[in-house]
Amino acid sequence: MEPLAAAADTPGYQALATFYRSRLLLAGGRLAEARALEREFSRTAARIGPKDRAHEMVASALESLTPDGGAMDQAAEAARRGDHVGAAGWYGQCAEELPAGPFRATMRLFAEAARVQGGLLPSPAAVRQCLSRLCADNVFAARTITDVESLLTGLLMRAIDLHQAGADAQIVAEVADFLGEFRGGTAVGRPQGSGAYDTDARADMTLVDFLAQATTPVTAAEIVTGLPAHHVVWVHVTGQTGEHHLTVVTLRPSDPVPLVRRTHLSTADGKALAQCLDEDSEDAPAEAVRRISDLFFADIGPDALGTRILVVPDSATWAMPWNELAPHGTAALAISMSAAAALRSRPARAAVVPRVIGIFDEVELEGSRLEARALDRLDAQGHIRFTRVHSLAELRDALETAPYDILTISVHGTESDGFEYRMLLPDGPSSPAALLRLGLPEVVVLGCCWSAKSTERADTTAAALSCLAAGASQVVGGLWAIDDELAGRLLADTYDRHLRRGVPLPQALRQAHLALPPDLRPGAAGLALIGRG
Repeated sequence: MEPLAAAADTPGYQALATFYRSRLLLAGGRLAEARALEREFSRTAARIGPKDRAHEMVASALESLTPDGGAMDQAAEAARRGDHVGAAGWYGQCAEELPAGPFRATMRLFAEAARVQGGLLPSPAAVRQCLSRLCADNVFAARTITDVESLLTGLLMRAIDLHQAGADAQIVAEVADFLGEFRGGTAVGRPQGSGAYDTDARADMTLVDFLAQATTPVTAAEIVTGLPAHHVVWVHVTGQTGEHHLTVVTLRPSDPVPLVRRTHLSTADGKALAQCLDEDSEDAPAEAVRRISDLFFADIGPDALGTRILVVPDSATWAMPWNELAPHGTAALAISMSAAAALRSRPARAAVVPRVIGIFDEVELEGSRLEARALDRLDAQGHIRFTRVHSLAELRDALETAPYDILTISVHGTESDGFEYRMLLPDGPSSPAALLRLGLPEVVVLGCCWSAKSTERADTTAAALSCLAAGASQVVGGLWAIDDELAGRLLADTYDRHLRRGVPLPQALRQAHLALPPDLRPGAAGLALIGRG
């Protein structure tokens, strides 16, 4: 705000600086101060004539405000008094007075937050009505203005309380999956236009719109019908320093009644969980891995032979060694932002002779060379038709010319750069959003560090999610800085099982992981399958 105010060289731009300050205060929940600045802006805006270069922007900002002394003032006053009923009603009225968009969604969010805080959702039916109101005003559009996840987490805790008091567990699964939709699931399987991705920067910004797509909660019955062979497991860690709880919701095949476990994490549990996060998990003691596996998969069993598992982790548990944590006998494990996202993804089809296209960094990465040589052998044996390209432009041209079944990109990835992530392609760094401009096949393999990481902020995304938003149904990616040679070895074996022996990709990746020597498996667990398992 300081540089903006310093650059404001007309009364109109100075008024806009005041308006933007009011938005920042609103985003921070400082409603009385925000309202005072709105009144100051309104008085100044009335004196801005058409000759001021900022006149149109000022007029537009002025139209977005509710009248002085309106519902927002009443809502803020009610919130200060702790009058949750009044705050919910007045914020709801604010939402009705505003046009559709982020600010309307924010007011709806505040209204429902007041209901959660005031204990005004006494039943599963009331929680579902809350979800309906949030969806009607497209709550995810508020993600760049205020903390949507806190409200949804509070709503999940309310659903759990109702279940523990005797209510049906299905409402817990519905809210848990809605949280996953907020974390990125809503971007998956949604139709997109094609005019906004001509540069990486514009495509990156467009991803914000995909993350704010409207959505509808799915029921446990719909998940069981759409994913009939899967155990679906939602994992959530909540709480503050020294007082954390783990909530695991498990939906079993052919049974629409979820099982809910809420566990207080002991000091030993918390230590084991920390040891199994991110790259640190490669050195986790076997006892810690067993402890966390038992906590996550207690309702699947220690020896679930042939089980297919779809895990919906929260942000805290996304980057974990899932193929190491999976119960013995698990046939395949995938992770997804939400079960609803998996349902929207198209199932990957089996091709007689799959067409594979790839970009490789064979100069610096031994793993890239291993992967490319494995695909060359399969091509020579007639199991696949393999095309190698060397730039994003070549890849785009090839995908426009002919259909492919698998795209593999084996290059360096950055941990955080610009809009969070870049793939270092041979022709230069590229944003994951560039993938939105490509006609992607159903399967994408990203042998790149951090390519499957979760988002760092509510309005950004990484490569795996971009691929799913662009139409892929299965993405193999790196959850952390993976060893490239080990990744190449794992993927070479996965290709042999999938493309030569005909094993479905999720099972092929799982089998290749288990075929590695035990001392190498923790590092290989940094590669995971994301999407429809």
